[in-house]
Amino acid sequence: MKRTLAFIAAAALMGMLAFSGSAFALPAGCDAPPCGGGGGGGGGGGGNKPPTPEEGAGNNLALPGVLLQSATDIPAYWNIPEYPVLGVHYSLGCEGEEYNPDGSQSYPNISCVDDLMNPTEYYDATTCTDGSLTVTEPPCYGQQVSRIFWQKVAENDWWADEDGISDEESASRSVAYVDWGDALEAVSWTERSQIRVETQPYSSTIDMFDPTSVACYTATENAETDCKVGFQMWHVSGQGTNEQWGVRADDSNVSYNYDSPFEIIHTEAARLNIAKMEPGDAECPGQGGGDEEGEVVILQSEPPVGELGAWTGSEWGNACTWRDAPYSIELSVGGKYVYGYNWPMKTVALEPCGPEWVRTGWWRLTFYAPDVNFDDSLAPTHAPPPSPAEVRALPRDSNYIETTLNDYVAPVSELYAPVVDSSNNLTYIDICVIPKPGGKPDK
Repeated sequence: MKRTLAFIAAAALMGMLAFSGSAFALPAGCDAPPCGGGGGGGGGGGGNKPPTPEEGAGNNLALPGVLLQSATDIPAYWNIPEYPVLGVHYSLGCEGEEYNPDGSQSYPNISCVDDLMNPTEYYDATTCTDGSLTVTEPPCYGQQVSRIFWQKVAENDWWADEDGISDEESASRSVAYVDWGDALEAVSWTERSQIRVETQPYSSTIDMFDPTSVACYTATENAETDCKVGFQMWHVSGQGTNEQWGVRADDSNVSYNYDSPFEIIHTEAARLNIAKMEPGDAECPGQGGGDEEGEVVILQSEPPVGELGAWTGSEWGNACTWRDAPYSIELSVGGKYVYGYNWPMKTVALEPCGPEWVRTGWWRLTFYAPDVNFDDSLAPTHAPPPSPAEVRALPRDSNYIETTLNDYVAPVSELYAPVVDSSNNLTYIDICVIPKPGGKPDK
């Protein structure tokens, strides 16, 4: 969305002000929220830089989790400043869908900022919805705005329901959904890429739960235990390393939260296996243009599944295993637990497997853990449907959300489809790596 600013005051004067009558401006030297300074004190770090987890301002949990190596339960809570400040603790946004500049990433809301990727001003409600003389194209023109309380601000403190089950007789969980990162499913990476690998296995306290047909509390006889509280997260700005998200709230600073049986499984025993499936190069699949504008046609090229041997418990037979190691779990700025690994493709060396093994071609990425049960081969390979969120004070007591999800369409893998392999108790995704642009495959 194009946003053109027409400043009333001279540029030099605006640069000296932290606040204007219509917006909060980032102080000089601050590249992304949150930043220090601003009336009321904030959660900023030194030198107008975002605070680090060591300063007590890491990410808060927004999507419920279940910890297999912990016996501690944490009930959902919501603690934010009594008098929060725009541009220090929160910004504004409205319902809608917004995209990054190249259209490759969509966000679940519209943010009240002057530049979605690198904001310098956080608009107040009037500027964002009306604009008057200061903004010619208000992001949320004519709409109602909500507050978005930022991650990485020490005074913003919330946590979704989190279960610790290590004291149970069988401290394991079965997978109801498993989500591999969109970047793996939609792109053929090159042999020089830094590939981000992400996996999220979800369990469910209610078998076969479908939020499009029934509310959580009506699908179980024990809603207090089975319906976990999570928070609705909205995008503030940025992408990747400067990305910022926060919890949606109303003008009274009450959060939008929801009831759901879905929890991300957190285990310290997870491992990631990365193996080249066959020697030599391959013809990788890709997207081809259809007859209609915007149509995507998938060019088929199947992975060489038949070439692989059996899973031994730590590797695939006949494959060249490049990595089999612990798969670390992180708490993302989006408020979710995620297993993540940065795969430096250009440093991959396959010489120990023989001279015929090259980096380009088909690879298999495998997630497995002894306490994560992949016992349903038909488990969907995407995130669960979102549960409807409403403004609700916490603790919720018996105030359950009664609405169901409308207009949900399950995502479809664009190029590479993950697999749940129940016979081997794991999940994997096969991807094809292409040569570097304009070159032959490296060995």
